[in-house]
Amino acid sequence: MNCRRAERRLLRRHDERLSPAEEARLGLHLRSCPKCREAESEYRLLFGALSSPQDSRPEPMFWQRLEAAIAESERENGWASVRRWCRRAVPAALAVTAALLAVLLLFSPAPRTELSSSESLLLSNDNPLEETRTLLEEKRVEDRNMMLIFASSGDSTWPR
Repeated sequence: MNCRRAERRLLRRHDERLSPAEEARLGLHLRSCPKCREAESEYRLLFGALSSPQDSRPEPMFWQRLEAAIAESERENGWASVRRWCRRAVPAALAVTAALLAVLLLFSPAPRTELSSSESLLLSNDNPLEETRTLLEEKRVEDRNMMLIFASSGDSTWPR
């Protein structure tokens, strides 16, 4: 028998729940193990103190002295209430901050990007060949060249 089992059986012995065979094995182990004999004597002392009929009423003025000691310890430790408040407030503030950040990230508008002229032309659903038709239909080469120059410069004020 090992010491762990012996200690369990010591507790069961106190409750008088050991069989005679278990009692004999425990006795053999106790004779050979000084550590378990010491544990047995401690259990006897403990259970003896618990079972002795003592007056269990508190001493006179016990409650008044206890309340005074509690009030004194609270006065000495004034930061205790601040620390209790901080233990509740800091996690709550962190949770609120995390929730606000999540809302901002989820519901923030997408960044606006500038479209290039070709992208805007495609998205506006216009026919790009209509603008070039007047250029291509121009008979005079000089006028056609001037139209190309002004079209390439991006000046939209030139009449077409």
